[in-house]
Amino acid sequence: MVLFCGLVGAGAALALAVEKFRVLTNPFYVPSCTVNEKVSCLSVMTSPQAEVLGFPNPLLGLIAFGALAAAGAAVLASPRPLASWFWAGLQGGTAAGLVFVHWLAWQSSVVIGALCPYCIAVWIVTITAFVHVTARNAAARKLATRDASGGAGAGGPGLREGRGVAQPLATSPAVISVLWVLVLLSAAVGATTLLGR
Repeated sequence: MVLFCGLVGAGAALALAVEKFRVLTNPFYVPSCTVNEKVSCLSVMTSPQAEVLGFPNPLLGLIAFGALAAAGAAVLASPRPLASWFWAGLQGGTAAGLVFVHWLAWQSSVVIGALCPYCIAVWIVTITAFVHVTARNAAARKLATRDASGGAGAGGPGLREGRGVAQPLATSPAVISVLWVLVLLSAAVGATTLLGR
């Protein structure tokens, strides 16, 4: 799933980068993802929020999703489980991406008042990658705790560790991803319709 999210995110970032270049080189160009004033890549990509670090966000997306895809490929290709630092780094990276896309969703829907389809694709794969990495790490922590406790029985600490937030996250990452995306999209569409300029 990590590889898939990285590839889709990189594809969306590349599409945005191409559209951004066309807008910069042709003031009359209308991006393919601009439908109306509320579904408009043009409104989003010409806003200050589209260059948070001083260069177009899609370039940052190409780097981040390229790294995510490489990480996903490493997971699939490695004959042995990868080191804990690898998963910790992947967790940190996807968490940073998660915060960033939620900020962008707020800016896009409330401040700019328009939604960009390619940006929404980025939101979806970022949430999905974060949830799946977190689910994998929660499952690994549960297993490590159970092993450390000597394979605790029904009342032991190993089972108790699996309860709470970690258990549904580890067992249902797809469901959690879908619900999270639906809530975010509903909020973004509602905010764009009601609050956007």
